[in-house]
This record gives sequence, structure tokens and C-alpha cells, in this order.
Amino acid sequence: MSGHLADGIDFLSAQSPAGLLALYWFVLLFEVPRYALSFLVAAFTTRSDDNVASTSDGATVWDGRLSVIIAGHNEENSIERCARSLWEQSLKPDEIVVISDGSTDNMARTLRRLQVEGIVQKVHCTHLRAGKSAATNLAERLADGDVLVNVDCDCSFDRHALRSIVAPMVDERIGAVSGNILIRAQEKSLWSAFQAIEYLISISLGKRVQYMLDQVTCASGAFAAFRATALRGVGGWMPGAARILMSPCGFGGRAGRSPLRPVQSAIPIHRKQRPRSSSKGSAGSGMPCVFAIASMSG
Repeated sequence: MSGHLADGIDFLSAQSPAGLLALYWFVLLFEVPRYALSFLVAAFTTRSDDNVASTSDGATVWDGRLSVIIAGHNEENSIERCARSLWEQSLKPDEIVVISDGSTDNMARTLRRLQVEGIVQKVHCTHLRAGKSAATNLAERLADGDVLVNVDCDCSFDRHALRSIVAPMVDERIGAVSGNILIRAQEKSLWSAFQAIEYLISISLGKRVQYMLDQVTCASGAFAAFRATALRGVGGWMPGAARILMSPCGFGGRAGRSPLRPVQSAIPIHRKQRPRSSSKGSAGSGMPCVFAIASMSG
């Protein structure tokens, strides 16, 4: 890897300014303005969070039934750690619902054991793999919470992650809250560092800019909260989609924000370690924000 990096640096340093412009004109024309404007908007735009109620000590209060829904395929090595970490939260879930989506490992056996131990409350194991969206929709059907928090199996959580992501739900107009998603092992390799930069720009910064402009349109499936009535009102997740896309006729509307504690998830460290799912985000530490989408006008 170091040899390839050195070759790349040598190649760039050998180019004249005109040569670099000829090679990378599209970066200057499209990418630099895109990211520069995003940073400027995030740096100089402020807005009030009048849709979040707080107690006298600043802790946001939400009182409702909370279900955590998890769907995964061949996650026997990560599902137990994920489920147990949820019970270490300052705001504990009322139930954890897990779907084994056609797993061929021992995930089903692990889930049955966790159910007997009371770690997960509802389990369903399918023989055929239907995909993340279908499995998550099945989990949503089994859950009976007022708010559903959807997480990936390989996530682990800061102690206050759930409390923070459901905080905006005190406003009845809020239908979905998108969590901040970063990379856990960003220092392990150049590949994971590039992944961290991608998530920092596209999600941490991108969602912040969208929030400030009232244009939050996507809640990632890696870590997001949904009001059950709003989610069911739009028919849940579309087949093949790992996230909820909001439109004016669906969720749409005013956005809110509240502090978010980090959650963390594993990613491939090296380029040849192919991710198991395109929806595998990695939620991590860093930008303390949650992005909320209003479900109704008003």
C-alpha cells in the first residue's frame, strides 16, 4: 500500500499546474464547490431547536413505548453484543425485535438463546433471504412501540444513544430522526480512513447542511428512529432500499435536531474485505447531532 501511495504522490508532483488542471478539472468544477459550500453553510448557518422540549437540566424528555428493530443475515458473531449493549442504555428499550433474514450460520440458534434469556423479546427466522428492506418491514410488523429505532446488527452504542435519538419525538410533528453515522476503525488502514472521510462529508456534514436548510430527505437504516404511525403511513421500507426517503407527500416538512451520543459499527478494514451489505454504515463518535424530519405540516 505504501508503495502505491508513493507512486501516486510522485505522479502528482511531476505534473505541471496546467497538467493537473487538465486531469482534474471536474474536481475543481464540481467537487470543490460542493464541499466548500457545505462547510460554509454548516459554519455560518444557525437555527433554533424550538421543537425539542427539555427539562431544567437540559435533558430532553420523551415518554412513550420504544422498540428497537434489527434485521440481519449471518450475524451470529455480532448480534449478541449489539442486543446486550442496548440494555446498557440510559433509556432502555421496551422490546428488541430481531429478524434473521435467511441466515445460514448459527444466528437463529443464538437468537433463540437470547430470547430465552430475555435479551430479545421477539424473534423470527426466515428460511429464504428476502433482503434488508423486507426483513426490516417484518420486524416493524412485529413491533408494538410508539417509536421504532432501526439499527444494524454490528452496531454498539454509547450509553445515551437511544435517549438522544428519540428526544425530538416530543414534537408530535416529527416522524423520523436520522442518526449521525461515522466509522469506528478509521485509523486501522487507508481504506477505512477513506470510508471515514466519505461518511463525514456525506452524512455528518451533509445531514447537518440539509437540516439547516430544512431539506433532510433520508434516514439511514444503520441508526434511525421512526414514529410508528408515520412509518406505517408511508408503507415502510421500499423493496431494495436500506433507508427511508422522505418526500412532500410522505414525511416531508420541518426538521429538528438534538444532541446525539455516538454509536459504533464495524466496517471492512481492507479493500478486499467486501461489505456484506450496501447499507452497512458505521455509526460512530464525533458530530453530536440528530436530524429529525417532520411527519405533518403545521
